Amino acid sequence: MGACACRETGPLEQRPFETVTKEIRKNLLLKLQEKTQKEGRRALTDADERRWRLPEKEWKEWEVPFDSDPDWPEALQTALTEYRQAWRQKTDEVNACIAAGQIRKRL
Repeated sequence: MGACACRETGPLEQRPFETVTKEIRKNLLLKLQEKTQKEGRRALTDADERRWRLPEKEWKEWEVPFDSDPDWPEALQTALTEYRQAWRQKTDEVNACIAAGQIRKRL
């Protein structure tokens, strides 16, 4: 059985965040506030928080959203899409490695 190689996806670089202006951040936070006011705090999801409350420099791997907002700059939307594609590929590789090395025992 061959070794399984898994590439690092790592956090998104700072560069795409440089395209996020104060105005964009303000508008995204307004969306978060509006949803809270209309539907209540309990209606906010982790996805809402990740999509609308952008970090200043970069996401940690566990903070990266699964979807973007149409108000995001194109560079950030593209970076997220590329990151998620690499993440999916890595996950598929790991799953294939697990499946290939799986030993089935009868209990």
